[in-house]
Amino acid sequence: MQHNGNVKKVMPMIMVIFLSSATLIQAFTIISPQLARDFNLPESTISIQVSIAMLVMGVASMIYATLSDSISIRKLIIFGVLIMCISSVLGFVFSHSFIMVVISRALQTFGGTSASALLIITVTKYLDEKTQVKYYGYNTACVQASMALGVLCGGFLSTYVSWRFLFLLPLITLILVPSLLKNLPEDSKKTERKLDIAGISLISFITILLTLYFNNLNIILLLLSLFSIVLFVFYIMKNKNAFITIDFFQNKKYLLAILLVFLTFGSQAAFSFVFGFLAQSIYQVNLGTVSLIMLPSFVVGSIIGVISGKITIQLGVPKTLMIAMGLMGVSLLIGAVLIDTNITVLALVTCLFSGAMGLLYAPFMKIVVSALPIEKVGTGLGFFNLSISIASTIWIAITGKLLSMDSLHKINVFGFETSIAPLYSNILLIYVVLITIGLGLYYINKNTLSFKENN
Repeated sequence: MQHNGNVKKVMPMIMVIFLSSATLIQAFTIISPQLARDFNLPESTISIQVSIAMLVMGVASMIYATLSDSISIRKLIIFGVLIMCISSVLGFVFSHSFIMVVISRALQTFGGTSASALLIITVTKYLDEKTQVKYYGYNTACVQASMALGVLCGGFLSTYVSWRFLFLLPLITLILVPSLLKNLPEDSKKTERKLDIAGISLISFITILLTLYFNNLNIILLLLSLFSIVLFVFYIMKNKNAFITIDFFQNKKYLLAILLVFLTFGSQAAFSFVFGFLAQSIYQVNLGTVSLIMLPSFVVGSIIGVISGKITIQLGVPKTLMIAMGLMGVSLLIGAVLIDTNITVLALVTCLFSGAMGLLYAPFMKIVVSALPIEKVGTGLGFFNLSISIASTIWIAITGKLLSMDSLHKINVFGFETSIAPLYSNILLIYVVLITIGLGLYYINKNTLSFKENN
């Protein structure tokens, strides 16, 4: 802990880098309707830029965490800042091309994720235990703050200036480089642990194939996805040095937790993606107004997220998890039924849903940690977080395709008077069904997922 004092000086700077990158993920999600108009592309194609960014964030987190064992955090974060800023200029200059927007956003996210991935590792490595606890809370605060800043920046810049200027926001982080060089220690060292490029590439390739499949429902892409999944399973069975090994999936409790991730966590990113289209189509409001509607929900989610640990301790994991998933389903069901009544109802639905999501993470973390021996918790949590990114990627891709399906306009379950309302109501109902399946899966396997919480 000899670097304690100097490292403390740069922790706020690392959080600024974290915020600048994470803010853009939410900003480019909320401006999806504007991108669809500017590039004259269907929603299913526009969803690719959000999906790819989500996937890159998850993969980059694992890469940085692994490399931090041998390469100094100082080098990794400065490398990330430079990549983020170079791609920011690239994205701004070539913002007339959707392909370049996707590539630039992927590179931006890869660079910026260095801060979010290494924040907790930096704290654990260099600061005392009492200080570490504070930064766990700051980490949660950064996530929620980035979502709030993202909807504000995305909504107002796209409405009153131009969404292209979003690319330039991370350039402010360049002024932090001298202080990072001065205060972060250079302690690179050799290690036997190697980055599993093949394994991470395989899981990324599978996710991209599934994203493209849901984009155009090409059977060849589905077959390639299934073949790649089989190949990945074979790889982790045979390679003892894979980033995740087969014994994790032979652990029923851990496997159930990952399945529940895919049925629940992707809904947050998907709902944020569809919300801009929904509000503009039904209520004809601009993206600046959309951002103001969503802002209170992130405040609610932030408050609930901060106290979710205490709530989980007080109620226990089973009750907390079922309340969270139940509220997620109920809020979206209310939204589906009352989708065209009043925009205030929509704002309340987003607050209820965001609060439920804020409650979800803490009990899931306790399940994952309890499912694994202490020496495997780091790897297990790494794949758990990667699974959240993959789930978000797939949910957004599916939502993009659903927005382009004419058949969903014709199924008017609740007798809406407007022609556009059934589409969005049905999408929310599909979310409700998936979350309900997740809740049922948890309830059926409640005993398997139980553990002694006092331990």
